[in-house]
Amino acid sequence: MEGNNVITRRVLRDEVADYLIDAILSGEFRPGDKIVETRISKELQVSQGAVREAIRDLIAKGFLETEPYKGTRVREFSPEELGDYYAVRIELETMAVQWAIKKGGKLFDLSSLRECVDKMFECAKIGDTKNLRKYDIDFHKELVKAAGNEFLLKAWESLGNYYWALLGIHYGSSGIDPERQASLHTELIEALESRDQERVANTIHEHFSDIKKMFGQGS
Repeated sequence: MEGNNVITRRVLRDEVADYLIDAILSGEFRPGDKIVETRISKELQVSQGAVREAIRDLIAKGFLETEPYKGTRVREFSPEELGDYYAVRIELETMAVQWAIKKGGKLFDLSSLRECVDKMFECAKIGDTKNLRKYDIDFHKELVKAAGNEFLLKAWESLGNYYWALLGIHYGSSGIDPERQASLHTELIEALESRDQERVANTIHEHFSDIKKMFGQGS
């Protein structure tokens, strides 16, 4: 019986975490908004313990932050943090793609990449920004996986939560054109097909330069 209770609690914790992530990515919870444990517990009709565990998980993943006497809030990001983030992300993805090309590009799954972009355009047309972000994530993960380096993939994944949370928040609130976002990925596929390392590196930098402008990080 004790084992069943543990499983139930874990399932509830994961469901609460998924709910909070969806609320953050949809913009229902904005950066700086307070997350009130009792309110979430009442709204979802789950125990405060499950909510507390979910909040702890999301703090570890970077979605939330907590301060003594101030409670838990949706994490806010400074321009400096964003600049540091982009610098690391650009290097990781450029490195991954260049390694993949040096290996002959055998691990590039261009059909999967094209499918992701097609799905992004479909989502853009109907205003489904939540699933557009999902395919965006899948696209970039495929790029990094093509390097065939588990440690590089883990390093990339450790950065992912910050980026996708931010991008999700801004998709619906900063005038970002979802179709333009999808088209950036078409340009990346064309560069990959050329197998030109310099062109790929430049395209990745341009790709993130465009996104940085969305957050006021570029001119």
